Amino acid sequence: LISAGLRSAFPDLMLVTEEQSDSHKAQGHTFLIVDPLDGTKEFIHRRGDFTVNIALVEQGVPTRGVVYAPAKERMFFTLA
Repeated sequence: LISAGLRSAFPDLMLVTEEQSDSHKAQGHTFLIVDPLDGTKEFIHRRGDFTVNIALVEQGVPTRGVVYAPAKERMFFTLA
């Protein structure tokens, strides 16, 4: 769901995601990195300490990042 939305919104950007191992072989200087479920154990045990993480890397440098904690309804973002 997250990958599909990002691909739709940013069709020209490469997408590297933890759950799609084929994407780990991709090479480029500008891309999105996605960890759609950071804190799997916390999620499985229904604790609220899990997040969705997305970063934009431009010319090899991280320039933007978003961390969303859905159970806590909190979002953090940065511009590098």
